[in-house]
This record gives sequence, C-alpha cells and structure tokens, in this order.
Amino acid sequence: MQQTTKDASEQDKKKIEQLTNENRRLEKQRLELMNAFKRQLKLIDILKKQKLHLEASKMLQFAEEEFCKAIEWNTS
Repeated sequence: MQQTTKDASEQDKKKIEQLTNENRRLEKQRLELMNAFKRQLKLIDILKKQKLHLEASKMLQFAEEEFCKAIEWNTS
C-alpha cells in the first residue's frame, strides 16, 4: 500500500514538473510572439510615415514643375 502511494506521489511530481516546464515554454513562446507583434507594429508605422513622405515629395515635385511652367509661360 505504501509503495503504491509512493509511486503515485512520484508520478504526480513528474506530471507537475512536466506541466511546469510546458507552462514555462509556452510563456516564453507567448512573450516572443508579443515582441514580434510589437516590432511589426513599429515597422508598419515606419512604412506609413515613409509613404506619407513619398506622397508629399511627389506633390512638391508636381508643384515645382507647375511653378517652373508658369514662370516660363510668363516670360515668353
């Protein structure tokens, strides 16, 4: 009777240890995924800013071309 109780206790300890290790592994994986998600959000923000700068640059270039055309038209 004592041996079976001891065996059950040993099995319970092993099961608890396995579950604890699995829990640690999953928590580490969750943290890695959260960090990757945060990095992706930062990259998305940077890409949005770059897109805005490109659009502003194109608008400025267009305005500059129109201004040059207007100057040339007035001088002729």
